[in-house]
Amino acid sequence: MSAAAVLCACGECRALDAEFPNDGHQLALVTCPEPTLITAAQDRSSAIPPMQPADDATPRRANALSRRGATSLPNLPTKENLPRRSPMFKTMTIGELCVSPYNVRTNQADATAIVGMAESLLKRGQLYPLVVHPMPTRPGKKKLHGALAGGRRYRAFSLLITQGKLPADHPITVIVRDITDEGELRELSLAENIVRVDLRDYEKYAAVALAHRNGRTFQEIADTNGQSVEVIRQWNRLGNLAEPIFEALEKGEIGTRHAMAFGATDDHEMQMHAFRAFMLRGDREQSHAPSIIRRLLKVGDSELTKLLH
Repeated sequence: MSAAAVLCACGECRALDAEFPNDGHQLALVTCPEPTLITAAQDRSSAIPPMQPADDATPRRANALSRRGATSLPNLPTKENLPRRSPMFKTMTIGELCVSPYNVRTNQADATAIVGMAESLLKRGQLYPLVVHPMPTRPGKKKLHGALAGGRRYRAFSLLITQGKLPADHPITVIVRDITDEGELRELSLAENIVRVDLRDYEKYAAVALAHRNGRTFQEIADTNGQSVEVIRQWNRLGNLAEPIFEALEKGEIGTRHAMAFGATDDHEMQMHAFRAFMLRGDREQSHAPSIIRRLLKVGDSELTKLLH
């Protein structure tokens, strides 16, 4: 009869056994520096001390992982996987913020086009946080954080506060990037801006049409998106073009100016009559193309009936 295996019941060994249940048990006196000895026939639940999670950083766990063919140890604190500058969410007030001088968006017309954004913030609240970093601070001066991404949102909040529509202590959600190197800040600003792709026009039209179709009023959509009701009505009309015409707009076969001409009527049969005739023409790219479409739409009822049947 072979001797019973002598196991270890210390907290760390029990944790390792639980993590690697298919690899047998930790034997006493092999790897554990302070073993609690039991035999395989004994119940470990009665042994002391209670099981504690194995420390991710212990050499024994690293050794256990390496024996299983692990070439990288993601849970071990190493130079590569320690979070050097992990971002954190928090709220700040307008007085604690400014526009970062390292923000790569320098076109003032774009940067100051904030009326619609301000209306959206007031109506719907803040949907996306600002990305900020600590600004260099002189002794005795107030510590500020610069908006590296979200400069227009910062300006929109500032406008609303100046107008008295929001209080000066209104909380603004930010992501803090603990970075001070100018080169890295400019690189981050470029990354934040370059990966963002604006909606294509036809995507706006389709979204408005779907929102209205699902019960939103033109006024509600306008208020949410900082547009006039007239613009939203026009986008809705374009979003409701006959399907082949809208598909042509999506594919770039016609442009927005052509689509607007087809949208002069909401009658899909008339739209399709004009569309089929227009697509056969050789002057579709000419500047007078929208006027051609409008002329094609002005067909008498009797003639239209003959053409459509």
